[in-house]
Amino acid sequence: SRKQESMVETRSRKRAPSLVNTESVRSKRTRPTTERLLKKRSTKIVSRQKPDALSVNLQTRQVLKKTENASAGAFAEPQPSYKQLHQQLVKLSSNKRAAIQTKYFRVEEYEDEDVLMGITVPDVRSVSKDTGFFDYPLLKQLVLSKYHEERLLA
Repeated sequence: SRKQESMVETRSRKRAPSLVNTESVRSKRTRPTTERLLKKRSTKIVSRQKPDALSVNLQTRQVLKKTENASAGAFAEPQPSYKQLHQQLVKLSSNKRAAIQTKYFRVEEYEDEDVLMGITVPDVRSVSKDTGFFDYPLLKQLVLSKYHEERLLA
């Protein structure tokens, strides 16, 4: 029983100083975190500023001049044609990838067979980001296309 008492005493002696240290460390840590939160809040306010009114077309890397659209009052950008979009997608296509995708999509089950170009989704998204929004007639052409990736782009 003496060994147990001594063990309990030594344990309590070892724990007592460490508890005091952790409390002092906790009080020191609370101050910098509140300062950090304030700094983060101020950077969020700065990042909410409105972007410049100039539009950048990523495909041509040119800054376009502001031209007001009479109907919507928005800034007009030159719209790519269906042929230009199709050529961009053909450049990104891969016959090997198309053969692999055809197995997984099971295109023969559809009434009209779906034609795959073998383009990855990130590539289609990059084309979408570069070109921006499409007019309704161009969207209609893309949606009614026989190519899966063109419908995905729409």
